[in-house]
Amino acid sequence: MIYISLVIYVLFLFGFLLTKNYEKEFTKSLNKKEHSLLLFYPMALYLAHFFDKPKTERLKNRLERIKLLHANEDPIAQYKIFRAKQFSLVLFCLLLFNSLAVCLTLTGNKESVIKDGVINRPSYGQESSDVDVDVVFDGQDENITRHTTISVAPREYTQQEFDKKAEESEAYLENAILGENVSLDKIYYPLQLVKNIPDTGISVEWELDEDNLIDYEGAVNHKGLTESKFITIYAVMKSGEFELQHMMNLTILPEQLSKEDQLLYSFQSSLESANKESATDDKVTLPTSIDDHNVYYEEKKEDSYGVLIAFAALVLILVFILMEQQLNKQKEERDIEIMLDYPEVINKFTLLIGAGMTIKKAWERIVLEYEDRKNSNKTKRRYAYEELKVTLFELNNGVNEARAYENFGRRMQVLPYMKFSSLLSQNVSKGMEGIIKALELESYSAFEDRKELAKRLGEKAGTKLLLPMGIMLILVFIMILIPAFTNF
Repeated sequence: MIYISLVIYVLFLFGFLLTKNYEKEFTKSLNKKEHSLLLFYPMALYLAHFFDKPKTERLKNRLERIKLLHANEDPIAQYKIFRAKQFSLVLFCLLLFNSLAVCLTLTGNKESVIKDGVINRPSYGQESSDVDVDVVFDGQDENITRHTTISVAPREYTQQEFDKKAEESEAYLENAILGENVSLDKIYYPLQLVKNIPDTGISVEWELDEDNLIDYEGAVNHKGLTESKFITIYAVMKSGEFELQHMMNLTILPEQLSKEDQLLYSFQSSLESANKESATDDKVTLPTSIDDHNVYYEEKKEDSYGVLIAFAALVLILVFILMEQQLNKQKEERDIEIMLDYPEVINKFTLLIGAGMTIKKAWERIVLEYEDRKNSNKTKRRYAYEELKVTLFELNNGVNEARAYENFGRRMQVLPYMKFSSLLSQNVSKGMEGIIKALELESYSAFEDRKELAKRLGEKAGTKLLLPMGIMLILVFIMILIPAFTNF
């Protein structure tokens, strides 16, 4: 898997060198402090240009939202910034996850357990260690590889130590009965039906299966078996007046095994013998040859690369989705903000026009007042007033006054502002008669709408508080009930 990571690095480097001069003038104009991933922007813009299909509905909607959020600014430049942030974040995440995958792969290559055909045995009382290996049987005319798991039992005590520590005789029976077999799940060779348990004075009698697959000498009668056979036998341990019955489940293998299975079975039998012979040692020497085949070992390493790549892909998809959702959320916040500002805007127009100003002069006065407050840090950037600035620029650049007001309403895309722009446009054509009265009515309606909006926002905020309040209620119940139960 490390090769995949290297390929990703090479592709990333190639893409970086290929696109380093793409949109160079645009990226140079950006502030490095505001754009922490500016290094990735050329490649990000190239990818965005490659993926953005012109005249698609999604592209149009995205551009429309950006225009609404960045009034009085170049929408194309703002769109480039948005896509550059989006794709650069994806590229950064890809590079980060790829580097993390390399680190995990390198650190995952732990020191080999098998050294020179020798494996360390777990110490007293520890669990058996399992090592996944590919066993290579190297013969003169053939080379056979089979996968298996080497299970190394923990180090056992000496006979004297075993006599003192061994309390349960069932484990001894299940081990002694195997003979040359590896486990009860794979019975092929004769069993050793022991008559007693050494140094305990316990005698053993056997109750065998009804199918006579095993006789009282331990011979395995598996002739005629075409598949594995599951049987149950019982060891009745007796000592004086006491007796204990121990059940053992065996799986009898068919008589004929394939060459590969026979090699693997012989290897496991040889390994079991090596385990027994070195039971009191701290190391186990693994078999080096089986049935005229040399044996080599290739350990299986844990590989978390695939899981990491899947997680990285999920994160990259989420980055795209979350940034698109953020754009939608900003649009919703913008609509709420301009609705909250509407009563203030309409009230200012009503006062200024009532004082004798023309609509254009009142418009200019409101914009200049907003600019003064923003430059002196008395207010932050407000979407409604930024759109007023755009309309003022149109008026100063010779756009027809009625057309400029209509453009303002269309850009706002909110019904009250569209109604307001229509009112102004009509009065430019018909004259100023009746406009003050119409503005006063609109001002009153705007304040009523703002109260309703504030009420809805309050209810929405209250709904968001339900979850933390529910958690606090549960904690209070726990604080009350735990002392009550402990004192009960």
